[in-house]
Amino acid sequence: MTRDIFPSVYKFSRRVVARHKCNDCGVNVIETGDYCMLSPDIWKDLLGLGWTDNLCVACIEKRLGRKLGVAHSDFVAFPSVEGYSISDALVERYGFKKPKKKAKAKGGTA
Repeated sequence: MTRDIFPSVYKFSRRVVARHKCNDCGVNVIETGDYCMLSPDIWKDLLGLGWTDNLCVACIEKRLGRKLGVAHSDFVAFPSVEGYSISDALVERYGFKKPKKKAKAKGGTA
């Protein structure tokens, strides 16, 4: 059902991106990759936030007193914003592991 309501990839103008600042610490949640959609039970009822409010992952977790996660049914959608990547913290909260970077080869040929 949420798939019909919320697109998986948003195309926001720079002006719209600029408006997405965390209410608590002021970081831009899109630029930092912390743009997510939480359950109304958490967003509205528990945190008392509205449609235009924004919080980064760290501030959400600080307010909740716990880490976000799919095991808690915290998320209602997994959106992304075109041109911006998802933060490592949010990838982890979605239940995925960050891919390990390959080590650069040292030295040359012998």
